[in-house]
Amino acid sequence: MKQRLWIWSAIACAAISSYYGARALLNRAPGSPKRPPSSLAGVGASPVSGAYALGSDEVLRYVANPRPEERAKLLPPALQANPTRVISLTVEWSDRPIAKSMEIGIPVVPRSLRAVLTHSLDLAPRLTGELGVLDRIAVPGDWVVRKGAQLDAVVSELERIVRNLGYSGIRIAPQDAAGPVIIAYDGAPASESVLRIFAAPEGVEPAPVESGTIAQCLDAISAAVGVPIRKQLSDDGEHCVLWENNAPIRVQLGLLPTDDDRQSLLQETSATLGVLFDFDLEVRRQWRVDWEGALPPPLRGKTPPPPK
Repeated sequence: MKQRLWIWSAIACAAISSYYGARALLNRAPGSPKRPPSSLAGVGASPVSGAYALGSDEVLRYVANPRPEERAKLLPPALQANPTRVISLTVEWSDRPIAKSMEIGIPVVPRSLRAVLTHSLDLAPRLTGELGVLDRIAVPGDWVVRKGAQLDAVVSELERIVRNLGYSGIRIAPQDAAGPVIIAYDGAPASESVLRIFAAPEGVEPAPVESGTIAQCLDAISAAVGVPIRKQLSDDGEHCVLWENNAPIRVQLGLLPTDDDRQSLLQETSATLGVLFDFDLEVRRQWRVDWEGALPPPLRGKTPPPPK
């Protein structure tokens, strides 16, 4: 029987320190983006063409200046009347665009490349290298990702897009390397309590409560701690749970978690979701971030509203 690991292992610390090693160089400001549930599959499905329709040879598209009337067709009904509240929309494309995830609220600073890699492409646990530069690269707007596309092709296209925006020093190269992985096992039944993924920053409204499966919640925890989680759950993690994810806004404001924060999160996850944790090493695909030349300046100020 696997034991609960209350002590953050040295193996995990090595990967986490590479992910969190450089503080985000962003303004601290009141207010935070509000994020809806992590999975919006099937919400806002529409045969819309134009900016959100990928060509046959495209795996990724950057919509730098989303048109509110076009974006509104993909949003849940509650947001269709005011699509400018959406900071960024990530759309998955197969034969039509479907809203995958979004950030809503008032932007504190322009949306960064770290946010794109973390929240639009779900790659945070697989990034290494000079991660601090990601917080200095502004890419406000929406993204369209082809469903099932090879990640190497998606990341290569992202690098090309970012370089064409004027950040010519960026390099994001694939590599296969051994790294730590957290293994999640069955434990006690999950409670009905809300799991809090880190505390909201002082003076900032907590993130809205999200609902989803244990597997989806573990994905959010994986992004928060910067280590992949391999799920070995008897019901495939389909049990429904509730969580409040304050990790994205903390990263945006430069409030990165300590080892104690991460250890406490795993403890609280075990107590709330009834999941047991262990650690292992595995060879997996990673992407190394490098920057050539002088660093771009820190991001400041708010993003302008989309054109009307």
